[in-house]
Amino acid sequence: MFIVYTLKKKYWPKNEKIFLANRSLKFNLSEQDHKLYNILGDTPQPFVSDKELREAYKDIHIIAQSILNKLIKKMNIIHNVNMTDRYWESYLGFWTYDYVSYIFHTYSLLSNIKSSYKKIKVAKFNAPNSINTPIDYVDFNVSTGKGSDDEYNQLIFSSIAESLNIDTVDLTNECMNVNYLPINNENKKLKFRKKIELIFILKKIYYFFHKILELFLIKKVKIINYCTGFPIKFQLSLFFKSKFRILELPYRRMEHHHYPNRMVNLKVRKFLSLGNKDNSELENLMLKMIEYSIPRAFIENYKDIVIFSEKFFFMKPNVIYSPNSWWADHAFVHWASMARDESAKTISGLHSGPNFLERDIALSEFEISNTDYYIGWAKKRYLNQNILTAPSNILIKYSNKKRNPTDSLLYLGANCTNYENRIFEDFPSYMTDQINFFNSLPSDILNKIKVRIHPQDTGWKFKQSLILNCNNLLFVNEEKYSDQIFNSRLCIASYLGTTVYETISLNIPTIIFISPKFSTLLKANQNFKQFPLIQKMHKDLQMLKSIGILHENFESAVSWLNLNFNKIEEWWSSEKCQHAVLKFRDDYSSISSDPISDWHKILESTIRS
Repeated sequence: MFIVYTLKKKYWPKNEKIFLANRSLKFNLSEQDHKLYNILGDTPQPFVSDKELREAYKDIHIIAQSILNKLIKKMNIIHNVNMTDRYWESYLGFWTYDYVSYIFHTYSLLSNIKSSYKKIKVAKFNAPNSINTPIDYVDFNVSTGKGSDDEYNQLIFSSIAESLNIDTVDLTNECMNVNYLPINNENKKLKFRKKIELIFILKKIYYFFHKILELFLIKKVKIINYCTGFPIKFQLSLFFKSKFRILELPYRRMEHHHYPNRMVNLKVRKFLSLGNKDNSELENLMLKMIEYSIPRAFIENYKDIVIFSEKFFFMKPNVIYSPNSWWADHAFVHWASMARDESAKTISGLHSGPNFLERDIALSEFEISNTDYYIGWAKKRYLNQNILTAPSNILIKYSNKKRNPTDSLLYLGANCTNYENRIFEDFPSYMTDQINFFNSLPSDILNKIKVRIHPQDTGWKFKQSLILNCNNLLFVNEEKYSDQIFNSRLCIASYLGTTVYETISLNIPTIIFISPKFSTLLKANQNFKQFPLIQKMHKDLQMLKSIGILHENFESAVSWLNLNFNKIEEWWSSEKCQHAVLKFRDDYSSISSDPISDWHKILESTIRS
């Protein structure tokens, strides 16, 4: 039997029995594909039970830290610098966790397939000149998570297969006659380029005047905020209230054109990829794959980042706060980490609500430990003195919005990457649950629902599946999100994410139904850095369940809608429901009547500590 992983048909044999290792592939197959190829179905997946998933996420956390430590030891040698371990940890950490997650899943998948079948084959990667090393962290995630680079994913898949002694077959001759037709979209590109050029000119003008302001205030400003999600009016209010001590820098993350060097240093990459006999087989494999996978921003373009950082991040504050620019804004991370090594305090914080799911454990733990302080959104102070409390920064923009409910219900759907990076749960079962949910609703309720899902298709054809299997769905992605939630009679969330924190905290009627196989709830104890943020999570979720907000399957949500469709406002405004809603808001995503004073106080307190 032959195992395929990507949509590149040159890696599909025509005279073999084919099994699909990538679960998203079956949603992209045409009738012609089924005629040309002998497709028998999906391969078994490596993590099925809750226990297997939890162990996998735990292993990733441990292995990622080990790989990160090995990389740190070599970075100063490569770049001929003398940075601290903490600097390199911040610079490489988030990418390392995602990289380890990606390789770990592919390795586990192939190991599981090998143990399930006697004889399997995989296509050998045969396009060495088509591989582009990722430019930066975002580019890596696009390649490994959203299926834009099938060649890269085939390279990793076949390389791991070889390491597991799985037979890899060269299909070069079989696919010589495959033709790929170019898509003619030059008119769209021209219009897009003109729009981008105009935006670029306006940005340059804005940055010019802001740089003058920064130079003028360079000695006055003590606290720098960056990519906080604060509305501009709020930023200005904070700036004046602090007497010019707190300044928000405008967004200035490096784009691809800021990386002029396109050459790859194979010597350095091979040096980074060297294994060790003391490492596990899996760790050595992960190190080996780094040669193809580590972004140029960490190796060949590192000097470009330093130059950009010195040009655009030149202030010397006492405190630097950014909720999530530590992930992928490499110039910012370089500047902030350097400032921290020179005694500045660094702060990160929540940007989409506390983590309730097992799959986010490793990145959440690293995010909290990465900076000196971390800001949570609870009303009460946390027991951990390094986790501070402030009202939710992402809710401030809604402070003047008022509900104007219509008769419509808003459904909000989740998304998943097709190459399984970071999320190992069963997304096809999630999709099936959504289809069953819509098909179980009576027409008078279904006709009131507006559907909003992620606008970008990442390979699962989620929207197409809903259209094919459900009748009369109205998709409303083009409408403004804030208007949708405030104008809806009820929000229906199909996952535990940012939307839940927003709608519940804004006191908008909400129900949540989760797919059991797609939502493995976190089991955290006091050893977890994020424990103070979520220590009452299970109790509070049970509270939401008891009043009808949280449902553990689509059947329960459908039953609840049938009973309560005509009395949603009465249910939501009941004393029991409001008590639960306000408690949840105060514990996880609080709102303040005076957020400017609260944020001013908490940021200023970090200077004195």
